[in-house]
Amino acid sequence: MKPLPPIFRWQTGAGLTAGLGLLVLAGCTVGPDFHPPEIKTPPSWLTIDVPNDPGVASHLVPSPVITVDWWTTFGDPELTKLVRDAANENLTVLQAEARIRAARAGVGVATSGLVPTLGASGSYTQSSVHEGPPHSLFQTGLDSVWELDVFGATRRSMEAARASLDVSIEDRRDTLVSLVGEVGADYISLRSQQELLDIALKTLTYEENTLKITNDRWKAGFVSQLDYENAKSAADSTRAQIPAISTGIRTSIYTLSVLLGREPGALLDELGAAGSLPKTPQEIPVGLPAELLRRRPDVRAAEAQVHADTANVGVAVSQYYPQVSMSGSFGFSGISIGQMAKMASQSWSWGPSINWPIFEGGKIAWSVEAQRATLQADLFAYRSTVLTAMQEVETALISYKNEQQHGAVLRDVLDDNQKAFDLSLQAYTQGQLEFINVLTAELSLSSSKNQVEQSDAALATDLVALFKALGGGWSEFPERDAALLEYGNPPAQPPTVESNHRPGVPDPVKIKN
Repeated sequence: MKPLPPIFRWQTGAGLTAGLGLLVLAGCTVGPDFHPPEIKTPPSWLTIDVPNDPGVASHLVPSPVITVDWWTTFGDPELTKLVRDAANENLTVLQAEARIRAARAGVGVATSGLVPTLGASGSYTQSSVHEGPPHSLFQTGLDSVWELDVFGATRRSMEAARASLDVSIEDRRDTLVSLVGEVGADYISLRSQQELLDIALKTLTYEENTLKITNDRWKAGFVSQLDYENAKSAADSTRAQIPAISTGIRTSIYTLSVLLGREPGALLDELGAAGSLPKTPQEIPVGLPAELLRRRPDVRAAEAQVHADTANVGVAVSQYYPQVSMSGSFGFSGISIGQMAKMASQSWSWGPSINWPIFEGGKIAWSVEAQRATLQADLFAYRSTVLTAMQEVETALISYKNEQQHGAVLRDVLDDNQKAFDLSLQAYTQGQLEFINVLTAELSLSSSKNQVEQSDAALATDLVALFKALGGGWSEFPERDAALLEYGNPPAQPPTVESNHRPGVPDPVKIKN
């Protein structure tokens, strides 16, 4: 039989190749498809159902929550500046951005499996048989392999890589939520301790003046030594509090400096001067529980991890099916470089191949089981993340609400102690009371001032914890594409990372197995 004409051979090969290409396009994708896990949420927060105490200054309302730039609700420009600087310079955030770049590269690696590979080779060998003259052989050529994704193993790998990219993006957002919450809490702690130091210094000044007067009256014989010793003890006790408060102030400044990616003493000049404690707004909108699942980055990351696990189950299942590939080669060989240019030295080959595992000793089955178990574990982790998120919100809500009531009572106590002190001091100057009564009233008044200040700080900290639990802060600092790709040598055209995975949680449906 005569060989087919070259053009006919080419058309036949092209038709077979096109047919295999259509087979790939029409191929199925094995394994389960991803759907957002089903989670039921209550219609409203428990604390919102409790009526607000009319005696408090700040109220919780079920209006849509303000989480974009919640720190601005405190009306403190210094806090706003610290938060923005931390979001841009914090080292943990920069680490998270580096992990996003790595995940994007992983998407590119997975995507490359859809296209053929092409490689070039060349060799020179010299051989001899039975002491005969040496023979030289020059070879060069091109080799190509195209693994056809008939059953979707590569597409599932791409899906898993894209979901893993979602995880890394949400992890960065979660890092931002934690960061701005920590900056807010540390800043409130700093301002609170500065006000406590101011209270202590003013109290000490008063007590030292009292001590001087008592000492003069004791030497003049108007009061006993006991009055002098009591006055001295009160001043010494207040003086002993100052070093600990000063240490707390320095510690807070050091912590804030490191959160901004700077050396510990970088903010001493900026934050060393005393400032007032940030004030809480009159209304705190907290939204609804269902909104939490769409807003909390850790919940979104847990969902994306379930998506990646689901796709990896498909990758494992695809190992049951045959792997179809096309391979081809074209090259030249000859005993000299010049002979390689002749047509007779050409060689080529191409054709499909199938690799279908028949017996693997249960390896594939166990691999599928391992991936399914991983998926199940991360489903439990997702539900745990959701429950923990709702618990954190409820805890922050009740803490904020009760701290307001606590602070209102403490202010009443402060007013009572102020009146008691004024009355005792008046009676003492008129000779109607012993000095110990004045001292007791003064100590109670000082304690009340400290407790009110600490309650105000606790209230502001509880509000920061509430905004953090609600997942606020990350959307103000979107992903910086230029910054995420500026290191190393990224591809000129980064791979597309679009995914059918939706970050939000729509109407819930169960995962299909």
